Order: sequence, then C-alpha cells, then structure tokens
Amino acid sequence: MDWGGVRVSHYHCYQGVFVSNEFRENCKGPRQDQTFSGASAKFQNSLAEGSVQTVFWMARHMMLHAALCWVTNGANDTRLWPQAVKYSEYLFNSIPSLGSGFSPLERLTQRRSDHEDLLRCYVWGAPVHVLDPRLGDGKKIPKFALRARVAQFQGFSDKDSSTDGLVRH
Repeated sequence: MDWGGVRVSHYHCYQGVFVSNEFRENCKGPRQDQTFSGASAKFQNSLAEGSVQTVFWMARHMMLHAALCWVTNGANDTRLWPQAVKYSEYLFNSIPSLGSGFSPLERLTQRRSDHEDLLRCYVWGAPVHVLDPRLGDGKKIPKFALRARVAQFQGFSDKDSSTDGLVRH
C-alpha cells in the first residue's frame, strides 16, 4: 500500500480481523509481510498503543469541554464521540512534538510542513457563528434579520474542501 509516498512493507497486527483470508491475500499482492502479536500482548506494540491512548484522551477532553459549553441544549451528545476522535487524530498527526520538532505525519512522509493548516484549527465542540447562506451568495436580507446563527464546530470536511469546517446546529 502506498500512502503519501510511503510504501508499507510490513504489518504487525493483533489476531482480530487481520487474520482473515481477505486481508492476508490483499497483503500478498503488493509484497507486504505480516506478523502477529500474542493474545492480550499490547506491550508488543507499545508505541501505537500510546498514540491511541493520547488520541482518545484528547477526544475525551474535547467531549468534556463541549459538555461545559453547551449545557442547556443537549449538544454534548455521546453520539458525537466519533467526530471528536477524528478531530483529535487530525491534531495528533499534525502537531509537532516538543522533542524532535516533527509531527507524526512529517516523520511518516519525510516531508517538512509549514504547519499553516494548524492556523485554521478551532476548539472542537466550541460555539461558532455561521453566516446566513443568502449573504454568502451575494444576496441581500432584511436590515434587522439575523445574519448568522450559532453552531457547534465538529472538525473539517473530508468530502468538500479541506478548509470547510463541519458544524452542527
């Protein structure tokens, strides 16, 4: 598999879905090796487990912050957990470490980033104002009509422009 210019040549997996014939056959085509960890042997993959723990702690804190910001209208719904995890994963992969000065994505692709994308980041779950779509289309609205509404920031879109924020209203 080729990801961002990096060819994956080896997978170290746990016994779950990765022992399926479909996954194993998919690995043989591009000449990728596979090894498996023992049952309940998370210590064999401590770096990945530590990263997963950090991402989930970040998401948990984002959910708690959203719960404090949106006490009155139920916007702290636990069904938002996947969006919080996805945004915390994005931040984890983009933020440089204090020790090396490189982000995980930079270490993987071996390409230096200017980190301009971090300037557009916003606090997940925080209130944001969304402009009335009629104004965005260049149309006029009545003088005393609301020109924006309050929504909840949920990260960035995968399908549209990567600069488009996802909001929940």
